[in-house]
Amino acid sequence: MYVNLHAKVEIGSYKFEQINSVEIDESVIELSDKATVVLPKNIKSFKQKALLDCIKVGDKAKIYLGYNDKIHQEFEGYVREIESDAPLKIHLDDEMYIFKQNNFVESWEKLSLSELLKTIAPNHKHQCPDLSFSKFIIDNQSSYQVFLYLKKQYGLYTYLKDNILYCGFAYDIKNSSGATHKYEFKRNIKDNKLKFKRKEDYKIKIIAIANKANGTKIKEEIGSTDSNAMVRTLNFGDVSNSELKQYAKAKLKQLCFDGYSGSITGFGIPRTKAGDILNIIDNDEPERAGNYLIESVKIRWGETYFERINKASYKV
Repeated sequence: MYVNLHAKVEIGSYKFEQINSVEIDESVIELSDKATVVLPKNIKSFKQKALLDCIKVGDKAKIYLGYNDKIHQEFEGYVREIESDAPLKIHLDDEMYIFKQNNFVESWEKLSLSELLKTIAPNHKHQCPDLSFSKFIIDNQSSYQVFLYLKKQYGLYTYLKDNILYCGFAYDIKNSSGATHKYEFKRNIKDNKLKFKRKEDYKIKIIAIANKANGTKIKEEIGSTDSNAMVRTLNFGDVSNSELKQYAKAKLKQLCFDGYSGSITGFGIPRTKAGDILNIIDNDEPERAGNYLIESVKIRWGETYFERINKASYKV
């Protein structure tokens, strides 16, 4: 069956349907999603205004993609940068953009994570673990820079969803439930760079850290003792030693499994998203089938293609 590719981009008060290409990057381990829109420079003028006079940095933007006029919103954010060469390339950041525009100078001898989020994101509701810091300083930094510090120093990942700011440990975020999509070999898979591995082939060392409410840390190490082992550091909240060991063992089991790793490419539909579950079906080798977390998705749209490159993470 023949289908038509359809795209629409809204920037500020202007709508564009004459589009060269779109690329969207989503990830559950990055703080923000990004997109790039390429427009032909000779696009028609709007009310006698040149194209570059119609859009500006900071404009609200939305991207819709689909087939045969059935389009879905795939991205929402703001214009971060405009390259004025031909064709015109527009770089977008998701809603995290607004947290790059402020600035704070604050210091505390002690505060909770909840209190910190209220200070640097006062216009958003938030959800976070019960975690406290013995001392915390913000020295002329934006909210986004603080989020980066929380990720680097404490393993806390921050993201926006439905105008609610979530801040938590990756272990918790990655286990949040998402939609499940089916990819079946010889049916709806465009390309794959998957590799099937046995659990004994993995050389992974887990370092699990409990961040106690009083500011101290407890560390637990399990897994491979090989000098070339890949080290995964996991941060948790105020959990007991036994809970920390349990989480570390569960994570090691999650990362060392009989199954696929790598990327798999589908078409525009099903609409896979980072954080969703991918059910991979292989009728030739059914023992290799399974459900995998989608760690990241690159959505690519052009005049002759519409695809989603999904990076498979651990087996669910």
